[in-house]
Amino acid sequence: MIDYRYKTFSVLADILNYTKTAEFLNLSQPAVTKHIQYLEHYLETQLFYYEHRRLTLTEKGRYLKKELDIIEQETSQIKAELTRDSTQKSLSVGASYTIGEYFILDKLQQFSLTEKNTKVDLTVNNTKNLLDLLDQRKIDVALISGPLDVDHYDSKVFFKDSIVAICSPEHPLAGSKSSLFSDLKNEKILLREKGSGIFGALVQSLSRNHLSLGQFSRCASIGNIHLIKELVKKNEGISFLYAISIADDLAKKSLSTISLTDFSETQSFFLVSNKTEHPNKLQKKFEQLFLEKKAH
Repeated sequence: MIDYRYKTFSVLADILNYTKTAEFLNLSQPAVTKHIQYLEHYLETQLFYYEHRRLTLTEKGRYLKKELDIIEQETSQIKAELTRDSTQKSLSVGASYTIGEYFILDKLQQFSLTEKNTKVDLTVNNTKNLLDLLDQRKIDVALISGPLDVDHYDSKVFFKDSIVAICSPEHPLAGSKSSLFSDLKNEKILLREKGSGIFGALVQSLSRNHLSLGQFSRCASIGNIHLIKELVKKNEGISFLYAISIADDLAKKSLSTISLTDFSETQSFFLVSNKTEHPNKLQKKFEQLFLEKKAH
């Protein structure tokens, strides 16, 4: 534990008045003075001085106050984490649209069976918005697809999937075996919105293959996977989606794939949490469900 005299210093640094500090801490004024004198002697530096009859922090005093505030914040976080390990019965989870609609249901049901008294709050949104919620500490963990700054987050790959070009079964390129990306330039492409994992993954993947969305003459942004698929089925355009989101449609032959010889890409799906937040026992159990049997 940090020496109690540092607490006296921290309060005095905020109030800058010995009498009021003593009242706040329920100490005598001589006791406050003695605490500060002890610290100045121990640290071999002056922490306060009087300027125009007003108490002021020295440069070293300001530095000490700043560092003590950091320690206080970290200590509070540690205490909250230790308490939450034994009492938390809820978990806030974010999932990107593809994961939320086509992947996570079985895992949530399995988690509910093993943790019967636990409440799971699920937020389904695009990747960018989920990472914002994670940064704001509004969710505990996020399951996302698409590019990720792995240096900024604690991330683990739990799934990998292909990015697939799709069209209506009636489209001339349906099931083609030798199409080039340039063959699509006159097509209308239906894309998920910027900020979605599939959009970011597609842009990044095309760039690696020296291709770009600028090669398309017509583009439309649609923030709903089901709507994109319905429009493609009606031959209103083509699209790029993850294989997991179109598996049933391909099985029913309501959608078809376009085979591109110059474009083939696999994207990782990530389980993401804050680097500065240590996962509690409940979160670790949840994450383990996804990491035990990773799909490839």
